[in-house]
Amino acid sequence: MRRMQWISWAFLAVLAAGCRQQTAQGFAFVGQDTMTGRQVNLQPGAMPSGEMFSGFYRSQLMGDINMQQTGDAVVADYEYDRAQCHVLGHLEGTVEGNLLRFSWREDKRACGFQTPIVGRGFMLYEVSQEGEVRRGHLYGELGLNDSDRGDGTLVAVKVPDREPVLRSQQSSGGDGSGTGEGSGDGSGASGSGSGS
Repeated sequence: MRRMQWISWAFLAVLAAGCRQQTAQGFAFVGQDTMTGRQVNLQPGAMPSGEMFSGFYRSQLMGDINMQQTGDAVVADYEYDRAQCHVLGHLEGTVEGNLLRFSWREDKRACGFQTPIVGRGFMLYEVSQEGEVRRGHLYGELGLNDSDRGDGTLVAVKVPDREPVLRSQQSSGGDGSGTGEGSGDGSGASGSGSGS
């Protein structure tokens, strides 16, 4: 009986590890870096040595992104302008290696939307080395509501030597919509439909 329990537990552990690996493997990014023109084929795996998601990024889809990682948790604020509309976004997620899975929320009241737009997404972190310059990159996809795909492709580059500052950390307090939950998606998802 004890041997049978041990075999059952071992089987469940192997099954759980296999499911976790399958889940992570479903988040590959294959496409073009729209900022450099380079082809990217990036799989989930280990985070590059000495790197983390924290930083200030620039993205065509999400605009300016201020991202902070603490342990395996990430929070970020972002903002962009599309069609004379200023959008504030917020995302929160969990890191596993070089993979960040997150939920996002965008405040588009300034654009006539009464309720926030929400979704999910994922990002993979990669480092490029060009001579002396080492630069972090994000590649991923965004989706609306419960989907983590289908509403935009995310490409972002980390700006060296620039520290992230989240709206909730700014002393001025801004307009009150940038406390993290009050903005949005990070996916720029809805922004992606009218923009890039």
